[in-house]
Amino acid sequence: ITERIYRMTSRGKTVFVLGAGFSKDAEIPLQGELLPKVLERTSEEGKIYKFIKDIYSLTFDQAKSLDLEDIYTPLHQSIVAEEYIKSYPPSGLQEIEKKLNLSIAEVIDESVGDDQYIKKFATYLIEDKKQAPSTDHFAVLSLNWDILLDKHLFASDNIVMNYGCHT
Repeated sequence: ITERIYRMTSRGKTVFVLGAGFSKDAEIPLQGELLPKVLERTSEEGKIYKFIKDIYSLTFDQAKSLDLEDIYTPLHQSIVAEEYIKSYPPSGLQEIEKKLNLSIAEVIDESVGDDQYIKKFATYLIEDKKQAPSTDHFAVLSLNWDILLDKHLFASDNIVMNYGCHT
């Protein structure tokens, strides 16, 4: 796993940076693989593809090559600005966003394979924290879409997660 974990230490604090492919060995799709899998499971009749077709005029196969940012960016901009995209009102855009989020989560959940190396890393972090429970001497920055590391950390009763933002 070391090729996907970068470790930086400064002033006694270690920051572990997990590359975007950290969970690839656990069979989690990379970001570019998510939309094709979402579209395959929601089909040509689904709301997500219908939205893509209406906005971009793409065939089902062409839609699979879109980046997720190409969908999320106009969704978020229109929702925040309370503007329509073609015939889609902001409330309809929120519904599509929720469907997309749920579909991505389901694809990730269905894809999980052998994640023992992630469990091993989580155990390392937990044991390290137990040795100095009152200190904040490490942080983990993850560039992943999944929460496999979180899942294994939450399995410990003594871990409190601080995402550094209001969640």
